Amino acid sequence: MISSRNFLWIFPLILLVTGPVWKPFVVAFLSPPKGLSPAPATERTTGGFSMTGVTITRSSQGAPEAILSAEKVESGRWDDNDYSMKQVDALLFDQGKLKAHVISGEGYYDVSQKILTLIDDVSVTVPDEYELTTQALRYLVPYKIVKTGADILFESRNMKIQGTGMRYNFVTGDYRVGGRVRFDIE
Repeated sequence: MISSRNFLWIFPLILLVTGPVWKPFVVAFLSPPKGLSPAPATERTTGGFSMTGVTITRSSQGAPEAILSAEKVESGRWDDNDYSMKQVDALLFDQGKLKAHVISGEGYYDVSQKILTLIDDVSVTVPDEYELTTQALRYLVPYKIVKTGADILFESRNMKIQGTGMRYNFVTGDYRVGGRVRFDIE
């Protein structure tokens, strides 16, 4: 009598023993038709570029919104809608007035989503107001919002804020700091 326990080892044994009989038919059925050769693999070529000593200007209605300088700019690292930058130095404007000066070691700009991501010792200075330092920062261009999830140091004339994560709106001037916040007033 065959029990379910015996069936667990008998079934694979039957497949193994009868394999030479049924295997050629399965291979013939699953193989592609004769004379059909696979297409040769083609490499994806992008219109990428690499430049050194670059200055990029973004303006709206004749007024500058951003002037970004970089030691090196490359495109096409991930897709055709991105730029990779080294030694970034950017000036951000609002209605033609300087709002912030941003410096970082590396940057990535996604053209389709209009997001500038800065990493490696990022420093944001707003003239006569404050300085922000962090390891990573995102600037959402359409909303004029700066965000980070990294540790921050936010210093102004009479206060010093340390925390983890921050969001700052250049239009309204509102900011939010998260994590373990340390706030010192001088």
